[in-house]
Amino acid sequence: MGALYSLNSVPFSQALLNTVKAMNFEGFKGAAFISADELLVKAKDEPDNCIELLDELFLPLLAYYHEDTHSEITRKIIPLLSNNKPINELADLLFCSQRSVERSFLKVTGFTLKQCQSMNKLVAILEYLYQRKESDIDWVDIACQFVFSDQPHLIRYLKQQIQLTPKNYSQQRGFTIDVYGGVASK
Repeated sequence: MGALYSLNSVPFSQALLNTVKAMNFEGFKGAAFISADELLVKAKDEPDNCIELLDELFLPLLAYYHEDTHSEITRKIIPLLSNNKPINELADLLFCSQRSVERSFLKVTGFTLKQCQSMNKLVAILEYLYQRKESDIDWVDIACQFVFSDQPHLIRYLKQQIQLTPKNYSQQRGFTIDVYGGVASK
C-alpha cells in the first residue's frame, strides 16, 4: 500500500489493493502497450530492453508522486525497524511523538509498527530455520536468539503465524509468503 499511497491521484482503483486484476496500460502517456506474455519473453531474452520498456511504462506515473509528512516519516522508520529498534525509541530518533510515528506508518503502509516487526521477525526465523538441517535445530536456542520468553512462547507464535508446530515446519519447510503477509504450505 505504501507505493500507492505516495502516488496521489493515480488512476487506479483502491480495490486493486485487495485483489489481483489484469491491467491494460494502453492509454498511459508515452507507454508502449505490451502483453504480459510478451513482457515475460522480453525479460528472459532481452533483460536490458525489458528494463527500458518498464521504465517507459511506469515513469509517467511518477508525475503523480508526492511525499507528504507521513511518507517522509515512514521512509525514515523502515530502516530503523529492520535494525530491530524498539518501537518506543523510534519517536526520539525521529524527533516527533510516538503517536505521530505510529499514525504515519499505519496511514502509509496499512500496517501497525508491531505488525511490521512481527512480520520481520517471522521472516528472520524462517530464513534461519531454512539454512539448517532438521537435526541441527535447537528450539530453546532459537527462542533465546529471537527474544521469546521461553520455548512454549516460540511454539505458540509459530503455530499462530504459520499454522504448524515448529517440528512440523522443520519437517516440511515448504512455504510461500505472499505479498499480503499470508503464509501457505506447499
